[in-house]
Amino acid sequence: MYPEYRDYYLPAFPRSKIENLSNKKKASVIVPVGAIEQHGPHLPVGVDSTLGQAWLNKVLPKVSEKNQIYVAPSIAIGASDEHINFPGTLSLSAKTLSKLIWTTCSQLKEWGFHNIIFFNTHGGNVAICSYTLAEIKETLHLNVALLHWYFRPKEISPKEHKFGIHAGEVETALMYACTEGLVDSSKANCEWIDNADPAQSIMHRRATVTCTWLAEDISESGTMGDATQATLEKGEKWFEEGAQALARQIEEIVSNHNL
Repeated sequence: MYPEYRDYYLPAFPRSKIENLSNKKKASVIVPVGAIEQHGPHLPVGVDSTLGQAWLNKVLPKVSEKNQIYVAPSIAIGASDEHINFPGTLSLSAKTLSKLIWTTCSQLKEWGFHNIIFFNTHGGNVAICSYTLAEIKETLHLNVALLHWYFRPKEISPKEHKFGIHAGEVETALMYACTEGLVDSSKANCEWIDNADPAQSIMHRRATVTCTWLAEDISESGTMGDATQATLEKGEKWFEEGAQALARQIEEIVSNHNL
């Protein structure tokens, strides 16, 4: 099935429509980039890629139509080396993910597009996306940008805000809100990593650049945070708040591309 945003979704277009789009030079193409990896005992392994689609379902109707947005097929598997020893994780090497990003940009350019936004929903992809897009901007002379989902609602506890980085309250609540029957609430757990080494190092958002770690070294269950505090109501509220913020960021990126 095509996603809810099928009016924006390039794979839903026939070849002739893509060939004849009159606005390709000014339009922006969003490429979702996610991951397939363990998310504790209670969540499906496709959380990151699922949330990417769910965010776009919520965000795109909030973006002004004058901005001319399209969505390319997602890169569903990302760089998840830190979770590789847990069952259910798929991971690409940095070289392979970089090549996928590069090839996507190159071929979208052949289609006639010049403005590309990579919407990333997995922290392990950030460093790879950043250096690859810098090279693409210089070499292919495209307008490229990285939009990274990072949402911390004000309602969560200070401890969750700092240490709830994986399969905790926020991700679990959002999955309650965007999927039905995929969250096993009976297995939702709480595991804090504040006393684990190297937990203090990986808290930094540039951890994928500055620190090497494996999930099993800091979390027995794979959960890093308190999933027991998640509710459907919180997820619905946070989707609305986060979607508003993401829509503003997309419009700002598009505005910069069209200067």
